[in-house]
Order: sequence, then C-alpha cells, then structure tokens
Amino acid sequence: MGEWMNSSWTMHIELIASYYVFVVSETLLSNKRRWIFYLFAFSFFYVPRMADDFLDTKYGYLESTSEGRGRVLLGLRWFLPIFTFGILFADLETLRPTRPLDVIRNWPIWAKFILNTLLIVIFVIYGSIIPQV
Repeated sequence: MGEWMNSSWTMHIELIASYYVFVVSETLLSNKRRWIFYLFAFSFFYVPRMADDFLDTKYGYLESTSEGRGRVLLGLRWFLPIFTFGILFADLETLRPTRPLDVIRNWPIWAKFILNTLLIVIFVIYGSIIPQV
C-alpha cells in the first residue's frame, strides 16, 4: 500500500506543477513586463521559506512545522519555486529578437569556468545549511 501512495503523491505534485507551468507560460507569452511576475512569484515562494529556515516562524515549509497539513501541500511548497525557475530560464531562452543567454554562451572559456565555480560554491553553501528544527 505504501508504494502506491508514494507514486500517487508524486504524480499529484507533477500534475499540479505541470498545470502551473502551462498557465504561467501561456499568461506571460505576450506580456512585456514579465519580470514583475517573476519578482512577485519568487518573493511569494521564497520569503516564507527563508523565514522558516532562519527565523522562528511556522509557515509550514519544514516537516516539523507543517502541523498535519499534508505531504501534498508540503511538496507543492518545496517544488513550485523550482518549476518557476524552469519557466524563467525557458522564457529567457525564447525571448525574441534577443536571447539574453547568448551573451553567456559567447563568453571565453575562462569566464565560464569562473562562473561555474561560483555557482558550485553557492549551491554547496546553500545545500549545507541545516535548519534548526
């Protein structure tokens, strides 16, 4: 029984997140000021999450503070910001007439090495934060 529950939970999160990606991408397709939506979305998702990590709030981003709200809601709170990053990068890749990511592609190899090293350091530092529960 437990194996089916985990699979159905995963598919439920994927279904909701896929619908979210579809609605956001269709809404922002012809919008000139998309950055306002991205700024709002990231602040909506990350401010309570960081407050749970570093302050004494109980928004429910940690399992210990979710207080019986369910795994689906907890999963959505964790994974919807990641899907929003995916929408942002896909949007940057398809902007016309300029594609902002082409600037990074045209950098020399030493600059890309420095950028990748910096990104690895940021990911390791962020991943090593263990919130006090």
